[in-house]
Amino acid sequence: MEEFDRVYGKGVIKPVTIIIPAYNEAENLRHVLARIPSNVMGTEVSVLVVDDGSDDGSCQIVQNLKYPIVCNKINRGGGAALRLGYDIASRHGAKIVVTMDADGQHLPEEIERLVSPILEGRYDFVIGSRVLGRHEKDDPIRFIGIHIFNALINFLAGTKITDCTNGFRAFKVEELEKVTLRQDQFHTSELIMDAAKKGIRIGEAPVTILRRKSGTSKKGKNWKYGLNFLKTIIKSWWR
Repeated sequence: MEEFDRVYGKGVIKPVTIIIPAYNEAENLRHVLARIPSNVMGTEVSVLVVDDGSDDGSCQIVQNLKYPIVCNKINRGGGAALRLGYDIASRHGAKIVVTMDADGQHLPEEIERLVSPILEGRYDFVIGSRVLGRHEKDDPIRFIGIHIFNALINFLAGTKITDCTNGFRAFKVEELEKVTLRQDQFHTSELIMDAAKKGIRIGEAPVTILRRKSGTSKKGKNWKYGLNFLKTIIKSWWR
């Protein structure tokens, strides 16, 4: 955070800030960043990339494209990268943060769908849902798993979520600061469950999920991903 302040100073973080955690996504980032809107509903938008220890030149590419970036020295996990992004955005006065993947699965053109319910005062936390929207057919086992985890989280947290694993979401910063986040990986369920516990207004918006543009997924095999996601749900509920 100190290095970010030294390099960029004040003014680079806007009221709506798009936080993109990235690990070895150099080629995909070129395409994603070029499509980020400069404003949403008349509100200025900025981008903050948090590179999580990439060794494929991701940091240099983002710097060459003139976007703010924090470059972690080691790979810590998507949850840890997002916590750093949240802290910087909050410290620099962002009002709403939007998180999206660096792999091209999320459409920057749909950012307004997530932000508008917050700007209109209807919700504090809006999750993008491929179930309410659409998705390119990919892994049927993982899609079945999403429905199972939805049911479990909804039962434990009293929510009505249809897409608990989606990383495309928007959060009102002053409400996000109330949430306790400890998971370095598989953090999405922790975020939803703790937000529900704190009484934060949670909604969903239909979005499109595409196959990743290039490269390979960092989530690992289905059984391992599912087991770790389940462990996070249980730990978050127990806490």
